[in-house]
Amino acid sequence: MTEFNEQEIYKIIAEKLGIEPEKIADNLEKTLVDMGADSLDIEEMSMDFEDKYNISINNEEAGAINPLNTINIVRYLRKKIKEKAGVGR
Repeated sequence: MTEFNEQEIYKIIAEKLGIEPEKIADNLEKTLVDMGADSLDIEEMSMDFEDKYNISINNEEAGAINPLNTINIVRYLRKKIKEKAGVGR
């Protein structure tokens, strides 16, 4: 499993949105929609996160990602990755 890395999350989001990763880091309070994502982009990002970190994000969780600001998405992914690794149990 790939170790958690915030910069990698920014990179995945930035690639999907066609912007520089630094713009993600500079706008952590914005939602993905605020930065130009549509529902297909968010679904594809969820799949990218699943593949990258070998985690499972069900449809309900993926829908919950949509209104979250970017910092909370990072926190959510960190939690999912730790749960998968058995950390904090």
